[in-house]
Amino acid sequence: MPELPPSGPLKQFAQEAHNIKNTISLQEVTELRKVAEQLNLKFVGSGVECVVVSQGEGTEKVYAISYRRLTPNRAKHMYYTQRVLSTLFPYNFPKFHAAAGELGEERTVSGTIRKMITGIQGGTNLKEYYPNALVHSVDDPLRQKEADEELRMEIKKREVPQFQGKDTPHPLVLAFLELRLLGILNGADKKQDNYILNADGEYYLDTGITKPIKSWKKEELEEYMESKNMPEEDRSKVRMAMKRLSELEEESAAI
Repeated sequence: MPELPPSGPLKQFAQEAHNIKNTISLQEVTELRKVAEQLNLKFVGSGVECVVVSQGEGTEKVYAISYRRLTPNRAKHMYYTQRVLSTLFPYNFPKFHAAAGELGEERTVSGTIRKMITGIQGGTNLKEYYPNALVHSVDDPLRQKEADEELRMEIKKREVPQFQGKDTPHPLVLAFLELRLLGILNGADKKQDNYILNADGEYYLDTGITKPIKSWKKEELEEYMESKNMPEEDRSKVRMAMKRLSELEEESAAI
């Protein structure tokens, strides 16, 4: 598994990213964009938790540098969570190649290496692409079924995003809906530039806000994978990632 470079332009950029006090401040993010340019890095985008850059044209990977230094356990949790999401919905969530945190006083680059996704980025041309994938989370068990049905009906009324005049075959809103019904997803970033549309699907580029693994509906998840005829290799990836997430959450609870 590739590692995040321990030195060089990416490390210099990471140090600047750690100094950002308000990650949704347009002024601070604009300054960070200038730093990327000075270091010959391509600025891809910025979310609440991380800023994404690449090392020039032609690369198939991007580096998502965490604004707040990640612990090793947090980095692992992000990696295995994304493995579940990108395996279940490969045309909605990019694959993570690696994740790294910082241990003690060792100041390395913390963040993730992700598959590069290109297309129409949300927020750049609202007439061409307007992200409408967000779904509302309901934590009241007394009206969960009613709320789920209301959400299904509401989603049916939404326009399917179009890429080059054709409906996307994999609208992100359907992935968000399934993940909420399976007790996995609890929310997502609203920033429009965290969404990209291309011929393959509609992607969410930031990390989703997931519920603790104990809240996931594991039997329903197995039924979902069966209904989609997912290859056994992919099902095994999901199960193994869930096992590691359970171990990580138990370790965190014991600290």
